[in-house]
Amino acid sequence: MFLGKPFAKAFPGLFAISLLIALSACGGGGSSDAPVAQVQQSFQRISSFPVYLNSKYGHKTSANSIAVSADGNTLAYTDRALESIGLVDISNPAAPVPLGVIALGGEPAALLFHSGQLLVALDTSLDFVHVSGSLLVIDPATRQQLGSIDLSGQPDAMALSPDGRFAAIVIENRRDQNLNNGESEQAPAGLLQIVRLASELADWSTTDVSLSGLAGLLADDPEPVSVSINSENIAALTLQKNNHIVLVDLNSGTVLRHFSAGSTDLEQIDRTADGVIALTQSQAGVLREPDGLRWLGDGR
Repeated sequence: MFLGKPFAKAFPGLFAISLLIALSACGGGGSSDAPVAQVQQSFQRISSFPVYLNSKYGHKTSANSIAVSADGNTLAYTDRALESIGLVDISNPAAPVPLGVIALGGEPAALLFHSGQLLVALDTSLDFVHVSGSLLVIDPATRQQLGSIDLSGQPDAMALSPDGRFAAIVIENRRDQNLNNGESEQAPAGLLQIVRLASELADWSTTDVSLSGLAGLLADDPEPVSVSINSENIAALTLQKNNHIVLVDLNSGTVLRHFSAGSTDLEQIDRTADGVIALTQSQAGVLREPDGLRWLGDGR
């Protein structure tokens, strides 16, 4: 599944989720035993779902993060504008059916399915300084909230470990970009929050992992934005504004390794805001600012 870009910005509420199917095409005349290096993959869109169908046309709405139930029949997405979770029946992917929304009373930052329930990271921050959030547990069948856990700040992304023992929640605590163009350190610092998922919600526990002092850029103000967990329960996360990547052992809650994302030289770009597209300029030493990431197996 893939969350598409808004396809009609001119119309309020007209954002779409695209459902795609992965296709593999083997080289060498279509031989089924073609070497891995010759296998090409592509995607074919089989349907789209305009998310205004889950609300009223004309409402400001947007699909941000998505998750799919274990049986593959239900898609859920966060809608920050409506402060809700949208549900879509995708039992027939070629004909998705709206199932309505679950109102939350705050901005959902991320969500995932766990043991048939929805875990939703909710941003309840008052401003850039007074940050807060909560992890909601929702039964998608009854639309009822089963419980919640306070988070240590403003959540932005979340991942579930393959064994279902941990949820890793990125607490970004964004900077105010209107304050010195966001180029100076601003408290509070971001962090990683680990949730240990027991069979009973009352037994869930959390651990905060500090990310301060690691990056060479704005070290005391880490801003993690993405997280992925491998089968060894090692979380990899990006510190986008710090141009850094961190590996955390979820079992011990300790930082295993961290490193810069480095820089790159750009050629044939347009750096001049003059209304003309002219790809004739260059720029050296541009920081990569890593955003999303995913493990490829356990070692890459």
